Amino acid sequence: MHPPLPEGENISARDMAMWMFVWTLGVVALIVGCVGFQLHGQEHGEHVTHLSALYMSMQMFVLHTPHLAEPIPWQLEFARFAAAFVGLYTAVRTLMVILSRQTQSMLLRVVWGHVVVCGLGRKGLELARSFRRAGRRVVVVDSQETNEFIGAARAAGAMVVVGDARSIDILRSVGANRARWLIASTGEDGHNIDIAVHAWQLARRRWSVFAKLRCFVHLVNPDLREELKHHRVLADPTDLIDTRPFNIYDSGARDLFDKHPLDYVSIGPTEQRVVHLIVIGIGQMGEAVLIQAVKIGHFAHGLKLRVTVLNLGMDKRQRVLLQRYPQLSQVCDIEFLEGDAEDPQTLDGLAKRCRPDEAIPYVAVCFDNDSRAITCALRLERLLEVQNIPVMVRIAADAGLATLLHRLDGDKSHIGRLRPFGMVDRMCTRRILVDDEQDRLALAIHQDYCDHRRQQGKTADNDPSMVQWEQLDEGLKDSNRQQADHISVKLRAIGRTLEQYAIAPHAFTEDEVELLAKMEHARWNAERFLAGWRFDPTKDNARKRSPYLVEWDRLPEEIKEYDREAVRNIPKLFRKSGDPSRVFVTGVSPGTDTTP
Repeated sequence: MHPPLPEGENISARDMAMWMFVWTLGVVALIVGCVGFQLHGQEHGEHVTHLSALYMSMQMFVLHTPHLAEPIPWQLEFARFAAAFVGLYTAVRTLMVILSRQTQSMLLRVVWGHVVVCGLGRKGLELARSFRRAGRRVVVVDSQETNEFIGAARAAGAMVVVGDARSIDILRSVGANRARWLIASTGEDGHNIDIAVHAWQLARRRWSVFAKLRCFVHLVNPDLREELKHHRVLADPTDLIDTRPFNIYDSGARDLFDKHPLDYVSIGPTEQRVVHLIVIGIGQMGEAVLIQAVKIGHFAHGLKLRVTVLNLGMDKRQRVLLQRYPQLSQVCDIEFLEGDAEDPQTLDGLAKRCRPDEAIPYVAVCFDNDSRAITCALRLERLLEVQNIPVMVRIAADAGLATLLHRLDGDKSHIGRLRPFGMVDRMCTRRILVDDEQDRLALAIHQDYCDHRRQQGKTADNDPSMVQWEQLDEGLKDSNRQQADHISVKLRAIGRTLEQYAIAPHAFTEDEVELLAKMEHARWNAERFLAGWRFDPTKDNARKRSPYLVEWDRLPEEIKEYDREAVRNIPKLFRKSGDPSRVFVTGVSPGTDTTP
């Protein structure tokens, strides 16, 4: 007697406990019923065989028993009512399931303006929960009937459909052509792209009264993301669908350095120590942390970021990384180490490299396995001679082991600086995905660039980068993001935080302008080198060649003025914003090279 479940139904712990009780009660009723029927026969001079007693006991579950003369043994009375309860409970639950299926099927035919989440892993579940908290109707599609997250998704109020989201028929059945948002978050980049393509095909049949479908495609492979930026495969020439790639590892790395900056100590122009980032584990998150660090790791003293990367099978990972970023050594001093982070000798060697008298150490443990990551971090922190060195630990979920880190953080006797980062439930939210929460600065940079170009008489016809943020090329978006992420580094260089400066913005002194402009040029150089640009005396955008990929002192004065002007305009934009919680940057959009 198993509980009737619709396709893909998962049982919650509470339901499972109830069904275990019902099953147990049913077995007890069957056994006690056999005993009761035989006792009843003995009392009334009848011989009831074991098989007859079993057959009559089984009839009780469908509320059918033979006429029984009084008196009736208590065993049989108990069995009759217990069997009736089991039968009625099962029938009611079955009816509820059937009605639930039919109701969901009918609702999917008429629902509109909803959210379709394709792929119910941890990312998909957290996104479904986030949209449900915002009051949005959510439909989740997953191909696995036994997916462990289906019960949690239903508990959050999402409708769950089991099927292959790459099928245009499945997408049509969940109303993707009537949805407001569609999120492709399966574990395969290729599957996510297939979903986006089929969503575009459905969008051609979209009812005109609905707003444009916004499709978010999770892409992990950096090479694939780069190719899609250049070839604009996901761009929709018909303007029926707005397709955007996203990546939780990039978001996690940006969030890490926003909350826990590399320059956690004051770095002025006279500081002699370099910032030393140690990355343990160079998987997807480790690479994202490394690249984000070299994008923003340009400080007032002008010294290159030092990076040490530890990983098993380092030779292969090193080749892949340098093939992807062939000029990585131009923007940082990087060292690759082969080793097992679980080896005490290896950890001891890393601890000895964390010498605050020689450098400003910063450790990021980026293993995919939560238990392995926190074990490594705790062991390493114990080995550190100086206990105020930040040790960041990548944790997938803000629960369980992450709770342990939060408790350590609040323990005054624990003077270390272990911090969790990269939690999926923090990166997969409606506010980050739909509201561009992480991109407020970048969006403001682009908007100000467009205003600046309009004042010069330019339009989108002669400047294709003067489009809305949603239509902007992904490469240009990334360029804006990199400039935006560096603003807080600039402000810390002159002794201010982002929040402090937002409350009381004021003009920079000429010395501060010169310092921050130098930092901006170093950041711009790194952005270009990472994007594959090279130095050449003759400028050639098509071949990614520029004569300005040089040190500040070798720049022509008119080019230096671009960076100075961008810095001078920062306080003006702060005052214009009127909201200290939002920071804006002006100047030339870094995504468009307007230098002569």
